[in-house]
Amino acid sequence: MLKSFTYEPRLNGFQNWIETFYEIVSHLETTCDYSGSLSNRARFEGGRTAQYSLAEALTDEFEIRYHENYNTRFDDTDPSYVECIDAFLKEKEEENFNTLVYESNH
Repeated sequence: MLKSFTYEPRLNGFQNWIETFYEIVSHLETTCDYSGSLSNRARFEGGRTAQYSLAEALTDEFEIRYHENYNTRFDDTDPSYVECIDAFLKEKEEENFNTLVYESNH
């Protein structure tokens, strides 16, 4: 049941990846009981394992999308890092919602 992180070089370094992972897991945990949320849907479709995979996939996607920001903007005191994560997760929740609406209409 437990999944350990195998060592894989991370695009922005493991420390940055794990910080982003933490922020994403925090979001998924707080939204898991909201019907139709990414986390709720993952849990319904595949249990906790699907939620783990979702968190890892979202983290990887965020790290790739914002790679340049790690070199130019993000540092430990920059509030835009959390703002970018929040905007990214809002976008992903909206995409998920639109998918649910589309599927319910077809």
